Amino acid sequence: MRAVLCVAWLAVASVAGRADDATLNERLREADPGNGESVFFPCRACHTVGQGEPHRIGPNLWNIVDREIASMDSYSYSAALSELPGKWSAGRLDAYIRSPAEFAPGTKMVFPGLEDPAHRADLLSWLVIRQENKGASSSEREDDDSSVPAGPFGPDWPEGPGRDFTGNTCNTCHSLAIVKQQSLSRESWEEVIDWMTEEQGLEALSGPDRTVIVEYLSTHFNIR
Repeated sequence: MRAVLCVAWLAVASVAGRADDATLNERLREADPGNGESVFFPCRACHTVGQGEPHRIGPNLWNIVDREIASMDSYSYSAALSELPGKWSAGRLDAYIRSPAEFAPGTKMVFPGLEDPAHRADLLSWLVIRQENKGASSSEREDDDSSVPAGPFGPDWPEGPGRDFTGNTCNTCHSLAIVKQQSLSRESWEEVIDWMTEEQGLEALSGPDRTVIVEYLSTHFNIR
């Protein structure tokens, strides 16, 4: 398997063996929020999840659990969702994520669905933890140390050429905690950027910009 796929999905495969017929409550009790953050990684192409972050193709998902369906005034929802009454309970979210087209025929969400029940539970548990902790991801909370000046990109984002440009570029689509967990060769970082551009909608980087980013990442987040 290409290194880029391992990076992009991180530990998604780690829970694949859990029973598919478990009830939602049982799945949530067994859920791994850390894996849920990894499951959410490709969703960042269309959604933001932090408090106050702007919409993308899809709406911002801050406080989505127990929020009224299609309730954000600043986003134009499909009629399929706008006409649904009630709130996004865990059960409704689980059904929607499993198959958006079946849950809300006519929805603008083109994602085909997340079949694995355990992965859906991991994702839901991570979303709940985020909103309970005012937007900090599980990885970011583990990295937190108020006694150390974190800088604009949090701890473990070293000083060096290209630091700010790389941090701002990566943070546009996903948490920098995902980057900080990696130890990759220069070739693998090149593969990650290719995959994001070809499969995840990342705008193609110019030659000089790409060089700056790859140089910073391969210098500070290289194979140890």
